[in-house]
Amino acid sequence: MKEYEIKFDAATIQLFDEYLHECRNKGIKVILVYTPEYIEGQKFVKNREEMFKLFINLSLKYNIPFWDYSNDAISFQKKYFYNSSHMNKKGAELFTNKLTNALKEYIEKIQTTAIPVRCVVALLQLVSFNSDDCLILKLCR
Repeated sequence: MKEYEIKFDAATIQLFDEYLHECRNKGIKVILVYTPEYIEGQKFVKNREEMFKLFINLSLKYNIPFWDYSNDAISFQKKYFYNSSHMNKKGAELFTNKLTNALKEYIEKIQTTAIPVRCVVALLQLVSFNSDDCLILKLCR
């Protein structure tokens, strides 16, 4: 695999920033989630650190959690991946269960009233939307 550099789309980043601002103003909890990616593929992204800095800065700016699963146990097992960026069916099912459990725990911790917590999960990924993904905000292309 050849090294490549992520190109950031400033207009999309600005739009996402505005979205996070609006969610904060409406009391909607947001969680940024970076999904697992195969560990061997990670070293080919030249500006991976810059990309993570963007996600971390948004997390800090809006005081929202950023859950990074890129070094999760799933990421070290090739059997769970279709390619370096996409999990196969088995990997996606395993990660969905893991994320669902983490979300349940998180919501239980922040639930302070009988009023249900409104929550948005933004799955961050390097690639474009495909039908197996729940939601991908394409901040990079």
